[in-house]
Amino acid sequence: MTDRKTLTFYRGQSDKNFTCTNGDVYDSSAILEKSAEFGPVDIWHTEYANTDSTVKGANGEEYKGGKLAKGEYYGIVGYRAAKPGQEIGKRVIKLFQVPKGFDMAKITKADDLSVKMMTLPSDIPNPNHHDQYIIQYCQIHSGGVSWDYSHGCLTIYRNSPHDDWQRLMDILVDNEIINITLT
Repeated sequence: MTDRKTLTFYRGQSDKNFTCTNGDVYDSSAILEKSAEFGPVDIWHTEYANTDSTVKGANGEEYKGGKLAKGEYYGIVGYRAAKPGQEIGKRVIKLFQVPKGFDMAKITKADDLSVKMMTLPSDIPNPNHHDQYIIQYCQIHSGGVSWDYSHGCLTIYRNSPHDDWQRLMDILVDNEIINITLT
């Protein structure tokens, strides 16, 4: 048993679908829970999540990627690589898996993850990886109004009525490891 928070995504199960201008749909929900004396307690919820690739980019370009397979993963709160002119990249949750028996104490920051740990199963052939059924460097990150900016990452609509993305990031701390479930 662990005191790690658990973030569960329910693919295609949202009461409040939102369609972006490019056709992407936030059609999934997610719940963050933490352990409590008498069982898990919900501490965050959204009806504005997306669990598949972007349909097309902001300029109409084809935008292909994988589709993270249903399953159990870990996530660590960290930062994307900074773009030119930025001091630090956007805050995200980086997804990974570890081999059975792996000592999780060896992971204290996102930089401790190997490429192998961040190579995850995809439900569809991924054109970014020669149509293999894998997805790499999958993250949970914010998405926008015109598109969700995803090659198969899990995205949360940042402009939702209650700014669900920011509320989630306010709960989590840098380098925190959480359990991730995609159903």
